[in-house]
Amino acid sequence: MSFFIVLFEDGSLKIYKSMQDREFLPEGARQFKCSSNVTLQDLCLWLDGGCKKLRTIKEI
Repeated sequence: MSFFIVLFEDGSLKIYKSMQDREFLPEGARQFKCSSNVTLQDLCLWLDGGCKKLRTIKEI
């Protein structure tokens, strides 16, 4: 099962079970798909690393 992360310009994020329509996202928001085995610690490290270096999270 996959989850979808929406990362906003202010650094906040929301996690969804389904992909969000880009038309309804605020300008500058980025959307990522991640596997269900990603932990909160993984997410924190991923955010600190500039949203890179984690193979299980990909920008869509």
